[in-house]
Amino acid sequence: MAAYMMLQSLADMPDPSVLDDPDFALLDSVVKETLRLSILPSTVRQVLHDTTIIGGNGQEYRIYKGEGVLVDVRGMHLDSDYFPDPESFKADRFTNIKGYGEHNGMKTLVPWGGGMYMCKGRTFAQHMIKMFLIMCFHLYDIDMHPKSSPPAASSAKSISVVRPDSALKIRLRKRQL
Repeated sequence: MAAYMMLQSLADMPDPSVLDDPDFALLDSVVKETLRLSILPSTVRQVLHDTTIIGGNGQEYRIYKGEGVLVDVRGMHLDSDYFPDPESFKADRFTNIKGYGEHNGMKTLVPWGGGMYMCKGRTFAQHMIKMFLIMCFHLYDIDMHPKSSPPAASSAKSISVVRPDSALKIRLRKRQL
């Protein structure tokens, strides 16, 4: 709701291009938080050399060169050790965090993948998402329909993006500019 109110107040600005700034902290945080909660990525990597890893329970696991390892990114994005109250949308969660957040040197928000496999179009995609939001709030008054409430997210019928259990109804009115 804080992000909505902030963007709604900015909608009164005559030229939204003044907001086209990668350091626009709250909007950047809203985009990151949305990505954290809405994607269901898993990534498979090939083990480069025999190694032993230690699980959260202290048990050792031996993995061998050439084997595939599946990383549960969604599990990390919803881990309360990294993100307090992980199921809740917090618009300002990333405002005081540079980049994508780290925990003991480990990146904990990886919606675009990582390393050499990181999405090459991520910067462009984020820029377009931000501009879309800015333009929407500049051109339209947007609010939730009075008979609607935010739907619960359900990953049961999702593959790569969390799909809500029901639709969110909104009211969209063109602004008089």
